[in-house]
Amino acid sequence: MWAMVGNGGLRLVLGLCALVMLAGCAQPLVEEVPDDAEPEIMVEACCVAVERYPAGLVRALDDKIADKPGVADPHRLRPGYLTNLPQAHAFVRRHLRPLDLLMTSDKGLLTNRILPGYFSHSIIYLGTEDQLRAAGLWAHPALIPHHARLRAGEVFFEAVPDMVDFAGDDLIFDVDSVAVLRPTLRAGERRAVIARLMAQHGKPFDRKLDSGTDDCLYCAELVDTAMPTLRIPREQAYGRPVIAPDTIAAHALRPGTPLRFIGYLYGRPGKAVSASAAVMAANIERYWPE
Repeated sequence: MWAMVGNGGLRLVLGLCALVMLAGCAQPLVEEVPDDAEPEIMVEACCVAVERYPAGLVRALDDKIADKPGVADPHRLRPGYLTNLPQAHAFVRRHLRPLDLLMTSDKGLLTNRILPGYFSHSIIYLGTEDQLRAAGLWAHPALIPHHARLRAGEVFFEAVPDMVDFAGDDLIFDVDSVAVLRPTLRAGERRAVIARLMAQHGKPFDRKLDSGTDDCLYCAELVDTAMPTLRIPREQAYGRPVIAPDTIAAHALRPGTPLRFIGYLYGRPGKAVSASAAVMAANIERYWPE
């Protein structure tokens, strides 16, 4: 996730959430888009106005959350729409290849309602043992110490409170929607990505969302650190360089980038729907009005 506040900053977060809800920023899903919709045009305004709140309030929140543990209770308003749909999890897993990116949206989590954008988290899929063997990556020296975790099903890698770590399906799919994006990487680049990823294992979570530091990481920063050849754009917000998860998703919708759209699955109570890149773009667009 972009961020999870410490208990000392919860009151400010709740106040921001109230403002967001009153302003109607919890946008509904766009289920229909014109047949001639062009995804790359729809996301042109994505992420160019990251600063949504008064700078003084953000500085106060920074002071509250710095070097504090995450909230024990994530303040979930409802379960993720995909949480109890194992068939949806299996559908996504069938389409994953090693080092794919997953972008997730979870508006059932209170803290995610104050963050700008549609997607709130980015995750890297490492792959199963069979997939990694087929890709020539299983014997990578950086992966060997983690074989047991991979065999146990912890095949995802992410930056969350309190650190960069492996994760399994149970946490990854406790969300409302998920998109799969595929980086264009040569064999040598894939090995370099694995080395860079494993070098980040155990680093603390960056609660200030500052892409200008390398001693701690948040989710989108982890992707950028591991895959610099993707050339993910950065924006300036509150005096620091930042990468919004929507920036990564929008990057995959633009022609000529080394990242491509593979699929998008969104949930509704009791069901999941596979949708097009245009539908995903329309959802992103609603959170970044011009």
